[in-house]
Amino acid sequence: MTRIFTLSIYCILLVFQSCSQSEPQEHSEMSEISLELLDSLVVDVLDPLEMDDYHEEKGLYLMRGKSRKIYLVNEEGEVLQEPDIIGNGPDQVGGRAVGCQFLGDDRIVCMDASSKFHIYDSEFKNKISVLASPMKGLNTFVVNNYRLNFRTSAANEKTSIFGVEINSFSYSEINPTELKEDFYKKAKVAFQYAVEEEELEFLESYPDQWMPKREGVYVGESYPLSDFNRSTMEYALLPGVSDQLFVYDGLGSNSLKYAIDLRHPERTPLQEWITDGFNDQFGSYPRFNDLRMFGDYQIVKFNTQVPASVHRELRAGNENYGVSPEWREALGKYFRPYYILAKAGKQVGVINNFPVTGHMDYVSSDGVVYLNDNRKPSVERDYNVFYKVKIRE
Repeated sequence: MTRIFTLSIYCILLVFQSCSQSEPQEHSEMSEISLELLDSLVVDVLDPLEMDDYHEEKGLYLMRGKSRKIYLVNEEGEVLQEPDIIGNGPDQVGGRAVGCQFLGDDRIVCMDASSKFHIYDSEFKNKISVLASPMKGLNTFVVNNYRLNFRTSAANEKTSIFGVEINSFSYSEINPTELKEDFYKKAKVAFQYAVEEEELEFLESYPDQWMPKREGVYVGESYPLSDFNRSTMEYALLPGVSDQLFVYDGLGSNSLKYAIDLRHPERTPLQEWITDGFNDQFGSYPRFNDLRMFGDYQIVKFNTQVPASVHRELRAGNENYGVSPEWREALGKYFRPYYILAKAGKQVGVINNFPVTGHMDYVSSDGVVYLNDNRKPSVERDYNVFYKVKIRE
């Protein structure tokens, strides 16, 4: 049934493509970018899956189930392995694997709940080593769906891990509620980990060009999102509260290449949110919550939030409005995802809709976006589907 379903989508797509124009799009910064449905990857597993990584040369995917299991899957959707790494044994990672990434061609690295990195051979037969956690203490706990907070790199025979660890400092030493805007000068949460040398280095995490740091305004911790481009060796940082994306030349240089101004019709500029400091009592600021790099592009995501006025109105009728039907209705009305696309140091368009339902889960180096609605599918099913979409050029 699943293969017939996939083939039907593909045939409809071919008919649609044959009738469409093939002329390249001219994009302005507010142009709405259209995407096309390419195909889908069907994985016959009941466990709702998320995609953590894709080895393009080998045609292999690393996936993670809601049950916390890890799956190694090929391009036909066949499960090749379900490695037994969840548990407290010497070759396991504890009760939970946050996610796994391919580390070059011959190794795989998995992060556990305490941010230690467990390195296995490519078939999960042997654990090679464990890298100490960049975490200092548990200040903040955040669960991210559909994205990992680290990426691997293997270039010039040097392997490294790049990411953000928001618990990399001690609140007794660096307390944002006391330091306010000075927090951005002292806190370093972005890191690079040289795997062979087992050397951990923290990078500047809040660029001087970022408006709150530049103007001395406190907008909360605003921990940055990060991503690493394995093709160009560039990395990017995106503070959650921001109108700017920062792209760096590479892990070795730490040199800022682009500071990109970001705009969207559904986003009020940050400057308009700042009155006497950043006061966002109801969490209604549309902070960024995802960042991906592919080719020369960067794509960032935010969700519009329920306005503060609606919060106040609902709270006036019910102090516990967060569990009320009216709150669910408000979320359905206001909580919507939007995307901004940047290239070569400038914004080149916005994405307001995907051609099929799903969350952006993984983006390959050639710009194929894998959309995932396996956790809460629109139609109940006993298998997983990842829809592949791409910018129409």
